[in-house]
Amino acid sequence: MSTNLNLSMDNLIDYTDWERGLWHGWLQQHGDGVLAITSGPHGDGRFQTIGDLVRHIFSAEKFCG
Repeated sequence: MSTNLNLSMDNLIDYTDWERGLWHGWLQQHGDGVLAITSGPHGDGRFQTIGDLVRHIFSAEKFCG
């Protein structure tokens, strides 16, 4: 069985916009406290909190976008 998936750059941009909106809404609903939650003991040390990870993701998107 073979599936041919045809996605354009516009499809991918629309998807990331939609996904970003979902996370934005979730974070607004749950408040700033979730950003202070530790990323746990098994990380590689680059991100101490969830806020550090979120900042990294959005700054990478801003840099590439």
